[in-house]
Amino acid sequence: ISRRETLVSGTPLGGRPDAWLNLIHVDDAARAVVTASTIEADGLENRMWLICDDRPVRREEFFGRLAELFEAPPPTFDVARGGSRIDGLGKRCQNARLRKELGLELLYPDFETGLLAAIGDQLG
Repeated sequence: ISRRETLVSGTPLGGRPDAWLNLIHVDDAARAVVTASTIEADGLENRMWLICDDRPVRREEFFGRLAELFEAPPPTFDVARGGSRIDGLGKRCQNARLRKELGLELLYPDFETGLLAAIGDQLG
């Protein structure tokens, strides 16, 4: 998980705390790609889907929870070190079409379950 050392050291994170993150666990992303690549339904062969989990999250909430899990101090942010790459475009993505057309149920439907799965072995 990126930013662990930054959080543990208390170093401010670059960017805006209120910027949105659209995340997905790597296992769910892989399942979505495999499912999409094997679809044979009429009209869906050349379709594109947005792959993300069920709940966009603000950077402040995501990094706050990550800090809690790593027993680090609450995150601080340096807005001057932001930019579109870090702060994104302010969009909240939805995966409803992916779930409906591919029938895909996510193993990790939100950042919380995804984080716990991703870092479970790193926790004390």
